[in-house]
Amino acid sequence: MEHDCNNYIEIKGCPKSVRRLKEFVATPETPLSFSKILPPLVVAERAISHLQALKYIGRTTNNTFLLAAIDAEGFIKFTREIMPDAEFDLIDLEPDNFENWFLEHWGCRWEPDCIDMEHNDNALSYVFVTPSFPPRKVVKKLREEFPDLDILGYFHDTITEKRSYY
Repeated sequence: MEHDCNNYIEIKGCPKSVRRLKEFVATPETPLSFSKILPPLVVAERAISHLQALKYIGRTTNNTFLLAAIDAEGFIKFTREIMPDAEFDLIDLEPDNFENWFLEHWGCRWEPDCIDMEHNDNALSYVFVTPSFPPRKVVKKLREEFPDLDILGYFHDTITEKRSYY
């Protein structure tokens, strides 16, 4: 059963590194994108065998699916947005397949919702909701990419009332 997992990530460190992380995780649509931190495309590149294999890239802010045609070298040739209720004729685009990939690699099933971000010179924080689980692996990757920053994650599961740092 899907339910909300409320998350808070706090980043502290020197202003230059904090700004660098802020830019690293943002897209034009959202201040925090898990796809920027652990991109699904990196895994998809390895499975490409011919030109224009459609691969799932992520959900957009208006909740459509973003697909990309990728050549044998892993370069995107074009992208296409489709509605979630569209009929797929490609078996690897079944929702369970990509949501399972996200759960395995991010720790949660899709991009965060309801993002609130605050930034001052040496601190940055994000408040967001994920389905069922916190994005532990995303935060772990951020710690690896930015070892000079103190990064703390905290979650509250709204069903079990479990609360913990990660």
